[in-house]
Amino acid sequence: GLIFAAYRPELWYFEVVECFRKLVMTCLIQFIAPGSTNQIMVTFMLMFASLLCYAILRPAASNMAHTWKVMFSTLLCVNVFIGLGINTGTIDPSQPFWAIAMPLLNILICVVPVILGIFLMGYATRTKFKAKKKKERKSDAEKELDEDGDDAGMDGDEVQGEGDDDLGL
Repeated sequence: GLIFAAYRPELWYFEVVECFRKLVMTCLIQFIAPGSTNQIMVTFMLMFASLLCYAILRPAASNMAHTWKVMFSTLLCVNVFIGLGINTGTIDPSQPFWAIAMPLLNILICVVPVILGIFLMGYATRTKFKAKKKKERKSDAEKELDEDGDDAGMDGDEVQGEGDDDLGL
């Protein structure tokens, strides 16, 4: 089906794995030591494990989808890791670097998928347009070849006939 088309055939079940990951990250994680450093640590470990799973298994059907999935999983891991640092007091969010880095990271996580979607739609449209033009050119070339081929065949017969007379056949 359409749901499984995003994955390689031998990893058809990966949509179920992905749904389970989302369920754990959005619903179940809130019950693990709410508001504590342990909760953030468990979240980070689960996200990092899913990142490794994507990187090693390469479940995506296309290389581009794989690249983007790994990139966004990495961004999310970095985001949670920085959150862990803020929660433990290791990172001071009032420092100028972090005051700029955190919003930029969150903007990347939100905006890049939209830009990627627009890019992919444009790329798909362009690819289809080029394929259509190529098919039209090939069809036109075949028509011209057929027209030229009929004339050339007649000239070839006439030349061959003349050559037969010269040989005395």
